[in-house]
Amino acid sequence: QCALAFERQRLHEAELGHAARRAALLATIEDAFVAFDRDLRCTYANRRAEALLGRPADALLGRPFGEAAPALRGTPID
Repeated sequence: QCALAFERQRLHEAELGHAARRAALLATIEDAFVAFDRDLRCTYANRRAEALLGRPADALLGRPFGEAAPALRGTPID
């Protein structure tokens, strides 16, 4: 069981490293970029998206599409 615990810890740390690299890569996108999960809840918004939507990422994360981007309701994106 000790070996299993060490392996889980190693995998957890590896995932944290992958997440940090993903976040760094997404931060380099110069266009507004927002990611949504299968339930259309916001999972990521870069600084350009924050500026475009007029809300900080903290206020967007976990919100359904319509709440995160109400100005886009009724547009082709919706």
